[in-house]
Amino acid sequence: MKRLKGSELGYRGKGAPDNKTIAGLQQEYLEKKLASGTVPPIVVAKYERWRQLRDNPYIGDPRSDLKIKAEIIKLWFELVPHLFFRLKDVDWDE
Repeated sequence: MKRLKGSELGYRGKGAPDNKTIAGLQQEYLEKKLASGTVPPIVVAKYERWRQLRDNPYIGDPRSDLKIKAEIIKLWFELVPHLFFRLKDVDWDE
């Protein structure tokens, strides 16, 4: 992955930002990536599935709920490299 600049992400401070700011920057980065049309369709489909599972209440059956949680976690780990920047890949002072 190319090294990103904090300013490219909308960050204007110096040094690494606090967790709340990073979360906001990650969300903006995600939205821009999805809107750009450069994300492969399979990744978009997995993201939509993840959102569907995350946003719906659990069934109430412990075994089913555990399977849903496991799928949410599995999808998340598949999505992270495609939709989010890594903190160490950002030059926060630029």
